Amino acid sequence: MRAEKLPEAEAALRRALELGDKRPESRILLAEVLFVPVRQYHSMHPAESLAPGLKARVDDAASYLESAVRTLREQGRVRPATDCESNLAVMRGLQGRFRELIQLLEPIAESAEATANGYRNLALAYVHVNELTKATRALERAMRMESDSNTELMYVQVLKMAGEGDRALEFCSQKGPTRMRRPSRPSKPAPSCATAVLGPRLRSIGPLLSLITKTRFSFFSMLGRESTRRT
Repeated sequence: MRAEKLPEAEAALRRALELGDKRPESRILLAEVLFVPVRQYHSMHPAESLAPGLKARVDDAASYLESAVRTLREQGRVRPATDCESNLAVMRGLQGRFRELIQLLEPIAESAEATANGYRNLALAYVHVNELTKATRALERAMRMESDSNTELMYVQVLKMAGEGDRALEFCSQKGPTRMRRPSRPSKPAPSCATAVLGPRLRSIGPLLSLITKTRFSFFSMLGRESTRRT
């Protein structure tokens, strides 16, 4: 959707809801429209806090997604509801409500709908609540499904945060003396595994964010894939 059309789309969708549109798809679409500026800002500044106006858009989007999930569950539409919960988890992460994010993603992670990105999101939430063992396990599962240098570096850094430098070194030795696997579209060469292991031990999540700009959250990756097919 073109940026200049966003205010018009938002106004039309809000008006439709005010006039009694009960379809969960309308709420999901409004959440997506609300979220576009947030996604654009966050992709450019992954480690920076959101401005108040963007935070308000996240809160609104979360409210509409939460409502849509309830309706989809009431309608017995399990797959669209699960997709919507994955997107709601993105909002909870940006709201700093990581316990709620974990509650949303843990059941999905144990289901047939689990994805590598879901495990990465879950791992980041575990780091935020200082459950580092669970974070490493989630990243291991993500790497078994799909891995790149961002995920592997995140894994090394989480091991270091947990005080498991030996495991980090062993992991890097298995990757060889050069570089870990690069993302499919790298903007610059991936840091070496040795650099990640020998660098200072991280004590907070902040320095980790710059490593995982691409993988922190999957912004509406599944939005509408199935839910827009049904009314």
